[in-house]
Order: sequence, then structure tokens, then C-alpha cells
Amino acid sequence: MSENLFNEREREIIYLKASIDLLDSMLTSKLFELRGNDPDSQIYFHEELHQKYFFILLIDFLSKSNKMFTGKEFTCLELIKNISESPNFNIDDSISELNITIQTFDSWLDKEVMVNVRLPNIDKECDIKLKRKEFIEVCANISKHNFMRLTGVSGKIREILERNNIKITFKESFLILDDFYERFHNDILNYHSSNIVEMINNVRWGIHEYLLPEFNKSYRKDTSDPRGLHYNYSYPKDIKDEFAKNCYWSLMNFIRRKPLIKKFKSTKLLKLRY
Repeated sequence: MSENLFNEREREIIYLKASIDLLDSMLTSKLFELRGNDPDSQIYFHEELHQKYFFILLIDFLSKSNKMFTGKEFTCLELIKNISESPNFNIDDSISELNITIQTFDSWLDKEVMVNVRLPNIDKECDIKLKRKEFIEVCANISKHNFMRLTGVSGKIREILERNNIKITFKESFLILDDFYERFHNDILNYHSSNIVEMINNVRWGIHEYLLPEFNKSYRKDTSDPRGLHYNYSYPKDIKDEFAKNCYWSLMNFIRRKPLIKKFKSTKLLKLRY
């Protein structure tokens, strides 16, 4: 299947549906609890397993998709960023919030930070510089796979260390998997979790605000239903493909029920380091 089977507006609908499916899997009270009051709110995962699952889903959001629908390999983040720059359903600048929130999250992920890391399994301690999205990728994959399926991840760790003038052997890269995970997942990602959830939630709300005028234009109550429970949507004329129509209906239902997590501001104390 190729992107040529869908027109530009149909592709955007499909991309947004796929993105919201993934975002709503992450942004749920089944995984974490939101505590405190703005501007000092924090999220707390119910269990360590829920934190692992959250970051596995996040790296799925940040990983390249196959070419079936896009014609090229894109991450959900890249797809949303492209939409925010050239939207097809923009009404009265409804795209503005999404544009800001996706740029904020993308810039945060791409920033290089300096981290002191102890690697007791090879008797080293060092300062290394790496991008945030790199240690998220490494930790999510360690959470997902056993060490026999982590050859690529161990190679990524070696690459990061070599960029910082630290050379280790292939065997040593496996020895430090637990050390790396302890520092970056159990410590640093735990520290960043509230801020990450806030930024992702802002992206989710940005999509909601972007499509809300489209929802208001499309939504129709069934006047024959005295209880007011039945409704339908008026499809845009250029949404003709049945799969795209299905995605459009789902998207409008997402707007109808609103995002699962309210907007919040996480504490500045969890935004100062790394």
C-alpha cells in the first residue's frame, strides 16, 4: 500500500488517527497518577512496570514507521510536525497551539546534555554528552528486550561513548547495559517523567484544539433521537476512501470526548537538570 492511494487530506487524517491512538495509550490514569497543583504538579507511575511501558510506547512514537501509508519512513513526531507546518484543516489559526507544543517537545528531545555516569561493571566513571532522545531510545529497548536481542543497543552505547573519547569493547558494552539502565532509566527518566508527560499532553491538546473547529463544522445531532444520544459526522468532500473515512470518524470521536488527561504544569524543580 502506498501514500498514492490517499490524497493529501486523507493522509493527514490517517496520520493523526495513528498518532492519537499512541498518545492516548501513554496518557492515561491507568499508568500514572497526577498529583499536586499547578505550577507544581507531578506525575507518579503506579508501578515500575508502568514506567517501563510508558517509555516503550514513547519510543514507538519516536521510531520510524514503515512506508505503507507514508511512502517514506517517518516517526509520529515528524508526521505531526509536518502537519503543524502545513495543515489541511486549519480554521482561524487553530493550528497555533499544536505548532508551539510540537516544536517545544522536538527541541527538548534533540538537546544534548552532559551526564556523569558510573559504570562499576567496567570500573569507570565518566561525563558523557548525548541527546535526550538517545538515552530514551536505549532505555526503552533495554526495557523491551533481553540482552541477547540488544546487540544494536550495545552498539549504540559504544557509539555514544566513543563520541566522548571513551573506548570500550563489544563485551564491555554488554557488561554496562545494567549500569546505563540504572543511571538513565531509574534515575534520569524518572526525574524527567513529569515534564515529558506534560509536553506530550500539550501535543495531544494541541491536536484537539487544531481539529475542534473541524469537529464543530462536521458534528450533527440526530434530531429523531429524543435522548440526544445519536449523532453523525459530515465528511469533507475530499475524504472519499473508506479507510480514511473510518479514521476521520474516530478522530471526530476523539475530539468529542476530549483528551484523557487535563492540561497541567509540572514543577520547575524537575526541569533544571540533564
